[in-house]
Amino acid sequence: MAFWPSIGKWYKRKCDFSGETIVTNYPNSSDFPVYKSHYFESDDWERKSLEIDFQSPFFPQLKSLQSLIPRPHMLGINNKNCDYCDDAWSCKSCYLSISMLECENLFYSYRNIRCNNSSDLVFCFDSDQCYHLVNSTNCFKIKY
Repeated sequence: MAFWPSIGKWYKRKCDFSGETIVTNYPNSSDFPVYKSHYFESDDWERKSLEIDFQSPFFPQLKSLQSLIPRPHMLGINNKNCDYCDDAWSCKSCYLSISMLECENLFYSYRNIRCNNSSDLVFCFDSDQCYHLVNSTNCFKIKY
């Protein structure tokens, strides 16, 4: 897929909360902890805070606070079997796809809404059983 490397990189690393292996867009060298989304959304971890020093510059204090606060490994909610997808919302059984809403069985795709049983889609809406489409709407069994 030609566009895939330009979207971003994926890294295999450990969840800083549980030690589980996760796939995320944050490398091991990140200045902040990365938690699996399940743990990030739970109340199991202690929230950190810093006292504000009004005599010191603001931005170095902000950077210190940001390095203490964990980030979720992926964005999105209500997903099933979408462990290798980021920015996915109410999706099911998708793989290596980014930025999608209400998609099912979608693979290697970017920025799609209500697309199903398809692969290699970019900016597509309400499409089913399609392959290698860009900026398409209401398609069924279309290729290239």
